[in-house]
Amino acid sequence: ARRAAAMITTTDMRADHFVEAYGVGRPVVVQNRPFYRAAPRSNRLREALGLDASVPVFLYQGGLQAGRGLESIIDAAAGVAGVHFAFLGPGILRDDLMARARERGVIERVHFLEAVPFEELPAWTASADVGLQLLENIGLNHYSTDSNKIFEYGMAGLPVIASDFPEIRKIVESADFGLLVDPADIEAIRAAMIRLRDDAGLRRRFAENALRQGRALSFDTEAPKLLGVYERIGQ
Repeated sequence: ARRAAAMITTTDMRADHFVEAYGVGRPVVVQNRPFYRAAPRSNRLREALGLDASVPVFLYQGGLQAGRGLESIIDAAAGVAGVHFAFLGPGILRDDLMARARERGVIERVHFLEAVPFEELPAWTASADVGLQLLENIGLNHYSTDSNKIFEYGMAGLPVIASDFPEIRKIVESADFGLLVDPADIEAIRAAMIRLRDDAGLRRRFAENALRQGRALSFDTEAPKLLGVYERIGQ
């Protein structure tokens, strides 16, 4: 029978699953992180949305797809006065999300922007105040992920509000740059949003921690692991 020369996966939880489910040797874990790119702070998002520089903007960047907790963001936004919410990216849920924002009475504070060129994405991301990644627990793929968006937010110096899943928890807690919530609990999401809206000191601490560890949160630290696998195979 044919056998793989090596096996790679993206998180410890997934590696453990492959061992338990298939009886294989433990795969090498190489996290799916973006390469490091510095992104200076700016007001790019606020300028695009016609907002004053003092207005807080919470950002979701990525595809507007099911299972991303996007409806929960809008539901929670209804109780978070003064904050504007930007969705940056394409997707089939855009019209449904806009309708939901109208129903919840927050359409004036919820904004949808088209996808931007990849090389411009860090600058757009860094112009927000908080990054949102509220993946829903709809299966092992989501529950076991570490989410590359978490790393993108971190490298841009954004505090995050993220799903309290095992691998995401390890990243956020080890770098100390955000709050973890149950993505099915709207009140918990809303409370985290309000806390980061109101506590400038906490936002600053999280942002400084993220920027300080930006390179450690990038693929720069993972690439040697991948190269090591290829070197062993080639010997």
